[in-house]
Amino acid sequence: MDQTQQITYSVKWRPFLLTVAMCALALLAAWSIEKSILLFGLICLLAMGGVFAVIFLTANHPAVMALGASFSVIFLQLLGGFTASLMGVVVLVASLVLSYQVRLRVPKTTALITAALILGGGFLLIAAIFYAVRGGSLAPSDLLEKYHAYFKELAITLSKQIHEDNASIDEKMLALYAQMGVTREMLLEADLDSMEMALDIAQLVLPGALIFMIQFVAYAQISAFRLTACIARVEALLPAPRWGLVPTQISCVVYTVVSVVYMIGSFLASATSGFMVIMANLWLVLLPTMLLCGVRVLLMRLRHPMYRMSTGLIVTIFVFGLFFLPSVALIFATFLLAFLGAQTMFNMHMVAAEKNKKQ
Repeated sequence: MDQTQQITYSVKWRPFLLTVAMCALALLAAWSIEKSILLFGLICLLAMGGVFAVIFLTANHPAVMALGASFSVIFLQLLGGFTASLMGVVVLVASLVLSYQVRLRVPKTTALITAALILGGGFLLIAAIFYAVRGGSLAPSDLLEKYHAYFKELAITLSKQIHEDNASIDEKMLALYAQMGVTREMLLEADLDSMEMALDIAQLVLPGALIFMIQFVAYAQISAFRLTACIARVEALLPAPRWGLVPTQISCVVYTVVSVVYMIGSFLASATSGFMVIMANLWLVLLPTMLLCGVRVLLMRLRHPMYRMSTGLIVTIFVFGLFFLPSVALIFATFLLAFLGAQTMFNMHMVAAEKNKKQ
Protein backbone atom coordinates (compact mmCIF):
# COMPACT_ATOMS: atom_id res chain seq x y z
CA MET A 1 0.00 0.00 0.00
CA ASP A 2 2.78 2.42 0.93
CA GLN A 3 4.58 1.63 -2.30
CA THR A 4 1.42 2.35 -4.31
CA GLN A 5 0.96 5.68 -2.52
CA GLN A 6 4.60 6.57 -3.16
CA ILE A 7 4.26 5.82 -6.88
CA THR A 8 1.03 7.85 -7.10
CA TYR A 9 2.69 10.74 -5.28
CA SER A 10 5.68 10.74 -7.62
CA VAL A 11 3.42 10.59 -10.70
CA LYS A 12 1.50 13.64 -9.48
CA TRP A 13 4.67 15.64 -8.97
CA ARG A 14 6.37 14.51 -12.17
CA PRO A 15 4.90 17.21 -14.50
CA PHE A 16 5.88 19.94 -12.04
CA LEU A 17 9.43 18.63 -11.59
CA LEU A 18 9.89 18.23 -15.34
CA THR A 19 8.63 21.79 -15.91
CA VAL A 20 11.08 23.12 -13.31
CA ALA A 21 13.91 21.18 -14.97
CA MET A 22 12.91 22.56 -18.36
CA CYS A 23 12.93 26.15 -17.11
CA ALA A 24 16.28 25.61 -15.35
CA LEU A 25 17.79 24.32 -18.60
CA ALA A 26 16.37 27.33 -20.44
CA LEU A 27 18.03 29.65 -17.89
CA LEU A 28 21.36 27.84 -18.31
CA ALA A 29 21.06 28.02 -22.10
CA ALA A 30 20.23 31.74 -22.01
CA TRP A 31 23.14 32.50 -19.69
CA SER A 32 25.55 30.45 -21.83
CA ILE A 33 24.48 32.13 -25.07
CA GLU A 34 24.70 35.58 -23.45
CA LYS A 35 28.25 34.73 -22.27
CA SER A 36 29.11 33.37 -25.76
CA ILE A 37 29.53 29.81 -24.44
CA LEU A 38 27.62 28.60 -27.49
CA LEU A 39 28.35 24.88 -27.33
CA PHE A 40 27.14 24.52 -23.73
CA GLY A 41 24.16 26.71 -24.55
CA LEU A 42 23.20 24.47 -27.47
CA ILE A 43 23.51 21.37 -25.27
CA CYS A 44 21.20 22.95 -22.68
CA LEU A 45 18.70 23.88 -25.41
CA LEU A 46 18.65 20.33 -26.75
CA ALA A 47 18.23 18.95 -23.23
CA MET A 48 15.36 21.40 -22.70
CA GLY A 49 13.75 20.05 -25.87
CA GLY A 50 14.13 16.47 -24.65
CA VAL A 51 12.38 17.33 -21.35
CA PHE A 52 9.62 19.15 -23.23
CA ALA A 53 8.94 16.08 -25.38
CA VAL A 54 8.48 13.96 -22.24
CA ILE A 55 6.17 16.60 -20.72
CA PHE A 56 4.08 16.65 -23.89
CA LEU A 57 3.70 12.85 -23.82
CA THR A 58 2.99 12.50 -20.09
CA ALA A 59 1.16 15.66 -18.96
CA ASN A 60 -2.53 15.20 -18.17
CA HIS A 61 -3.38 18.80 -19.00
CA PRO A 62 -2.11 20.97 -21.89
CA ALA A 63 -1.63 23.87 -19.45
CA VAL A 64 1.46 22.17 -18.02
CA MET A 65 3.02 21.94 -21.47
CA ALA A 66 2.05 25.53 -22.31
CA LEU A 67 3.49 26.89 -19.05
CA GLY A 68 6.80 25.08 -19.52
CA ALA A 69 7.18 26.27 -23.12
CA SER A 70 6.11 29.86 -22.34
CA PHE A 71 8.38 30.36 -19.33
CA SER A 72 11.32 28.76 -21.15
CA VAL A 73 10.97 31.08 -24.17
CA ILE A 74 10.52 34.10 -21.86
CA PHE A 75 13.71 33.24 -19.95
CA LEU A 76 15.59 32.79 -23.20
CA GLN A 77 14.31 36.16 -24.47
CA LEU A 78 15.06 38.11 -21.28
CA LEU A 79 18.50 36.66 -20.56
CA GLY A 80 19.77 35.42 -23.91
CA GLY A 81 18.16 37.83 -26.35
CA PHE A 82 16.05 37.41 -29.48
CA THR A 83 18.44 34.91 -31.07
CA ALA A 84 18.28 32.58 -28.05
CA SER A 85 14.48 32.71 -27.94
CA LEU A 86 14.18 31.93 -31.65
CA MET A 87 16.56 29.00 -31.26
CA GLY A 88 14.45 27.82 -28.34
CA VAL A 89 11.30 27.96 -30.47
CA VAL A 90 12.99 25.87 -33.18
CA VAL A 91 14.05 23.27 -30.60
CA LEU A 92 10.52 23.16 -29.14
CA VAL A 93 9.00 22.65 -32.60
CA ALA A 94 11.44 19.80 -33.23
CA SER A 95 10.47 18.32 -29.85
CA LEU A 96 6.76 18.48 -30.70
CA VAL A 97 7.34 16.66 -33.97
CA LEU A 98 9.51 14.12 -32.16
CA SER A 99 6.67 13.54 -29.67
CA TYR A 100 4.20 12.81 -32.47
CA GLN A 101 6.69 10.45 -34.10
CA VAL A 102 7.21 8.62 -30.81
CA ARG A 103 3.46 8.16 -30.50
CA LEU A 104 3.40 6.73 -34.02
CA ARG A 105 6.27 4.35 -33.09
CA VAL A 106 8.44 5.47 -36.00
CA PRO A 107 12.00 4.10 -36.39
CA LYS A 108 14.74 6.11 -34.73
CA THR A 109 16.44 6.72 -38.08
CA THR A 110 13.30 8.44 -39.39
CA ALA A 111 13.07 10.55 -36.23
CA LEU A 112 16.74 11.51 -36.64
CA ILE A 113 16.26 12.66 -40.25
CA THR A 114 13.13 14.65 -39.36
CA ALA A 115 14.77 16.34 -36.37
CA ALA A 116 17.84 17.17 -38.46
CA LEU A 117 15.67 18.80 -41.14
CA ILE A 118 13.74 20.89 -38.61
CA LEU A 119 16.76 21.96 -36.55
CA GLY A 120 18.99 22.57 -39.55
CA GLY A 121 16.30 24.43 -41.48
CA GLY A 122 15.25 26.45 -38.44
CA PHE A 123 18.76 27.51 -37.45
CA LEU A 124 19.56 28.36 -41.07
CA LEU A 125 16.39 30.48 -41.29
CA ILE A 126 17.34 32.37 -38.10
CA ALA A 127 20.81 33.05 -39.48
CA ALA A 128 19.30 34.27 -42.77
CA ILE A 129 16.87 36.60 -40.97
CA PHE A 130 19.59 38.25 -38.89
CA TYR A 131 21.89 38.47 -41.89
CA ALA A 132 19.17 40.24 -43.89
CA VAL A 133 18.29 42.58 -40.98
CA ARG A 134 21.93 43.68 -40.84
CA GLY A 135 21.81 44.66 -44.50
CA GLY A 136 23.11 41.50 -46.11
CA SER A 137 21.76 40.30 -49.42
CA LEU A 138 20.14 36.86 -49.60
CA ALA A 139 20.55 36.58 -53.36
CA PRO A 140 22.36 33.29 -54.17
CA SER A 141 25.05 35.06 -56.20
CA ASP A 142 25.75 37.52 -53.38
CA LEU A 143 25.84 34.76 -50.78
CA LEU A 144 28.25 32.75 -52.90
CA GLU A 145 30.48 35.78 -53.35
CA LYS A 146 30.46 36.43 -49.60
CA TYR A 147 31.25 32.77 -48.98
CA HIS A 148 34.33 32.86 -51.21
CA ALA A 149 35.38 36.26 -49.82
CA TYR A 150 35.44 34.81 -46.30
CA PHE A 151 37.87 32.08 -47.33
CA LYS A 152 40.01 34.61 -49.21
CA GLU A 153 40.31 36.73 -46.06
CA LEU A 154 41.09 33.61 -44.05
CA ALA A 155 43.80 32.70 -46.57
CA ILE A 156 45.41 36.13 -46.14
CA THR A 157 45.39 35.79 -42.35
CA LEU A 158 46.87 32.30 -42.43
CA SER A 159 49.45 33.37 -45.00
CA LYS A 160 50.71 36.08 -42.66
CA GLN A 161 50.97 33.55 -39.84
CA ILE A 162 52.88 31.11 -42.06
CA HIS A 163 55.34 33.85 -43.07
CA GLU A 164 55.89 34.71 -39.39
CA ASP A 165 56.43 31.06 -38.46
CA ASN A 166 58.84 30.60 -41.36
CA ALA A 167 60.83 33.69 -40.34
CA SER A 168 61.12 32.37 -36.78
CA ILE A 169 62.85 29.09 -37.79
CA ASP A 170 66.26 29.06 -36.07
CA GLU A 171 69.56 28.57 -37.85
CA LYS A 172 70.16 25.07 -36.42
CA MET A 173 66.90 23.81 -37.90
CA LEU A 174 67.67 25.49 -41.21
CA ALA A 175 71.08 23.80 -41.24
CA LEU A 176 69.40 20.41 -40.80
CA TYR A 177 67.03 21.16 -43.66
CA ALA A 178 69.97 22.35 -45.80
CA GLN A 179 71.61 18.95 -45.42
CA MET A 180 68.51 17.47 -47.06
CA GLY A 181 68.56 20.11 -49.80
CA VAL A 182 65.62 22.07 -48.41
CA THR A 183 65.78 25.88 -48.17
CA ARG A 184 63.68 28.37 -46.21
CA GLU A 185 61.96 29.43 -49.43
CA MET A 186 61.05 25.84 -50.25
CA LEU A 187 59.54 25.35 -46.79
CA LEU A 188 57.53 28.56 -47.15
CA GLU A 189 56.22 27.55 -50.57
CA ALA A 190 55.25 24.08 -49.37
CA ASP A 191 53.39 25.47 -46.34
CA LEU A 192 51.54 28.04 -48.45
CA ASP A 193 50.53 25.40 -51.01
CA SER A 194 49.28 23.08 -48.26
CA MET A 195 47.27 25.90 -46.67
CA GLU A 196 45.66 26.89 -49.98
CA MET A 197 44.74 23.28 -50.78
CA ALA A 198 43.28 22.78 -47.28
CA LEU A 199 41.11 25.91 -47.62
CA ASP A 200 39.97 24.89 -51.12
CA ILE A 201 38.90 21.48 -49.81
CA ALA A 202 37.25 23.06 -46.75
CA GLN A 203 35.01 25.41 -48.72
CA LEU A 204 34.03 22.61 -51.11
CA VAL A 205 33.07 20.05 -48.45
CA LEU A 206 31.62 22.55 -45.94
CA PRO A 207 27.99 21.79 -46.99
CA GLY A 208 28.48 18.10 -46.22
CA ALA A 209 30.26 18.95 -42.96
CA LEU A 210 27.33 21.15 -41.85
CA ILE A 211 24.83 18.36 -42.58
CA PHE A 212 27.13 16.00 -40.67
CA MET A 213 27.07 18.27 -37.59
CA ILE A 214 23.30 18.89 -37.77
CA GLN A 215 22.69 15.14 -37.68
CA PHE A 216 24.70 14.88 -34.47
CA VAL A 217 22.74 17.82 -33.02
CA ALA A 218 19.49 16.00 -33.85
CA TYR A 219 20.82 12.79 -32.32
CA ALA A 220 21.70 14.72 -29.15
CA GLN A 221 18.12 15.96 -28.83
CA ILE A 222 16.71 12.46 -29.30
CA SER A 223 19.20 11.16 -26.73
CA ALA A 224 18.10 13.90 -24.31
CA PHE A 225 14.49 12.78 -24.72
CA ARG A 226 15.45 9.15 -24.14
CA LEU A 227 17.54 10.02 -21.06
CA THR A 228 14.73 12.14 -19.60
CA ALA A 229 12.26 9.30 -20.16
CA CYS A 230 14.56 6.93 -18.28
CA ILE A 231 15.11 9.35 -15.38
CA ALA A 232 11.36 10.01 -15.13
CA ARG A 233 10.75 6.23 -15.28
CA VAL A 234 8.49 6.42 -18.33
CA GLU A 235 10.58 4.22 -20.63
CA ALA A 236 7.32 2.78 -21.95
CA LEU A 237 7.02 5.93 -24.05
CA LEU A 238 9.86 4.74 -26.29
CA PRO A 239 8.76 3.06 -29.53
CA ALA A 240 10.87 -0.01 -28.65
CA PRO A 241 12.79 -1.25 -25.58
CA ARG A 242 16.00 -0.84 -27.60
CA TRP A 243 15.16 2.08 -29.82
CA GLY A 244 18.31 2.06 -31.94
CA LEU A 245 19.36 3.47 -35.30
CA VAL A 246 18.66 0.99 -38.10
CA PRO A 247 19.61 2.47 -41.50
CA THR A 248 18.09 0.88 -44.58
CA GLN A 249 19.96 -1.78 -46.52
CA ILE A 250 20.25 0.60 -49.47
CA SER A 251 21.88 3.23 -47.25
CA CYS A 252 24.45 0.69 -46.08
CA VAL A 253 25.27 -0.30 -49.66
CA VAL A 254 25.48 3.33 -50.85
CA TYR A 255 27.75 4.27 -47.93
CA THR A 256 30.07 1.31 -48.58
CA VAL A 257 30.31 2.08 -52.30
CA VAL A 258 30.91 5.80 -51.68
CA SER A 259 33.62 5.05 -49.09
CA VAL A 260 35.46 2.59 -51.34
CA VAL A 261 35.25 4.91 -54.36
CA TYR A 262 36.38 7.87 -52.23
CA MET A 263 39.40 5.98 -50.85
CA ILE A 264 40.45 4.72 -54.29
CA GLY A 265 39.84 8.12 -55.87
CA SER A 266 42.04 9.85 -53.28
CA PHE A 267 45.04 8.09 -54.86
CA LEU A 268 44.02 8.78 -58.46
CA ALA A 269 42.31 12.19 -58.54
CA SER A 270 42.84 15.63 -57.08
CA ALA A 271 41.05 16.33 -53.82
CA THR A 272 39.53 19.48 -55.34
CA SER A 273 38.16 17.80 -58.47
CA GLY A 274 34.39 17.83 -58.93
CA PHE A 275 34.09 14.05 -58.61
CA MET A 276 36.05 13.93 -55.34
CA VAL A 277 34.08 16.85 -53.91
CA ILE A 278 30.79 15.05 -54.58
CA MET A 279 32.11 11.83 -53.05
CA ALA A 280 33.42 13.66 -49.97
CA ASN A 281 30.08 15.41 -49.37
CA LEU A 282 28.12 12.17 -49.84
CA TRP A 283 30.45 10.40 -47.43
CA LEU A 284 29.99 13.12 -44.79
CA VAL A 285 26.20 13.08 -45.15
CA LEU A 286 25.98 9.29 -44.70
CA LEU A 287 28.73 9.04 -42.07
CA PRO A 288 26.89 9.98 -38.80
CA THR A 289 24.34 7.16 -38.87
CA MET A 290 26.92 4.52 -39.82
CA LEU A 291 29.38 5.85 -37.25
CA LEU A 292 26.81 5.76 -34.45
CA CYS A 293 25.81 2.22 -35.46
CA GLY A 294 29.50 1.27 -35.45
CA VAL A 295 29.94 2.60 -31.90
CA ARG A 296 26.93 0.58 -30.76
CA VAL A 297 28.30 -2.58 -32.42
CA LEU A 298 31.70 -1.96 -30.83
CA LEU A 299 30.16 -1.75 -27.35
CA MET A 300 28.18 -4.93 -27.99
CA ARG A 301 31.37 -6.75 -29.06
CA LEU A 302 33.18 -5.57 -25.95
CA ARG A 303 30.41 -7.12 -23.84
CA HIS A 304 30.38 -10.39 -25.79
CA PRO A 305 32.78 -13.07 -24.42
CA MET A 306 33.64 -14.36 -27.90
CA TYR A 307 34.68 -10.96 -29.34
CA ARG A 308 35.86 -9.20 -26.17
CA MET A 309 39.54 -10.12 -26.49
CA SER A 310 40.02 -9.19 -30.17
CA THR A 311 37.92 -6.02 -29.91
CA GLY A 312 39.74 -4.96 -26.75
CA LEU A 313 43.07 -5.40 -28.53
CA ILE A 314 41.93 -3.14 -31.39
CA VAL A 315 40.75 -0.50 -28.91
CA THR A 316 44.10 -0.69 -27.09
CA ILE A 317 46.01 -0.19 -30.36
CA PHE A 318 43.81 2.81 -31.13
CA VAL A 319 44.48 4.36 -27.70
CA PHE A 320 48.24 3.98 -28.18
CA GLY A 321 47.86 5.44 -31.68
CA LEU A 322 46.30 8.58 -30.20
CA PHE A 323 49.55 9.29 -28.37
CA PHE A 324 51.86 8.88 -31.39
CA LEU A 325 49.76 9.60 -34.51
CA PRO A 326 46.49 11.15 -33.27
CA SER A 327 45.23 12.39 -36.66
CA VAL A 328 45.91 9.08 -38.40
CA ALA A 329 44.38 7.12 -35.51
CA LEU A 330 41.19 9.21 -35.53
CA ILE A 331 40.74 8.94 -39.31
CA PHE A 332 41.35 5.19 -39.20
CA ALA A 333 38.93 4.73 -36.29
CA THR A 334 36.25 6.76 -38.08
CA PHE A 335 36.49 4.66 -41.25
CA LEU A 336 36.67 1.40 -39.28
CA LEU A 337 33.69 2.14 -37.03
CA ALA A 338 31.54 3.37 -39.91
CA PHE A 339 32.37 0.29 -42.00
CA LEU A 340 31.62 -1.91 -39.00
CA GLY A 341 28.24 -0.22 -38.55
CA ALA A 342 27.34 -0.43 -42.25
CA GLN A 343 28.39 -4.09 -42.53
CA THR A 344 26.53 -5.14 -39.38
CA MET A 345 23.32 -3.34 -40.33
CA PHE A 346 23.50 -4.82 -43.85
CA ASN A 347 23.90 -8.33 -42.38
CA MET A 348 20.94 -7.72 -40.04
CA HIS A 349 18.74 -6.83 -43.00
CA MET A 350 19.95 -9.95 -44.85
CA VAL A 351 19.14 -12.19 -41.87
CA ALA A 352 15.69 -10.57 -41.50
CA ALA A 353 15.02 -11.12 -45.23
CA GLU A 354 16.00 -14.79 -44.94
CA LYS A 355 13.64 -15.26 -41.99
CA ASN A 356 10.79 -13.67 -43.91
CA LYS A 357 11.42 -16.01 -46.86
CA LYS A 358 11.31 -19.09 -44.60
CA GLN A 359 8.05 -17.93 -43.05
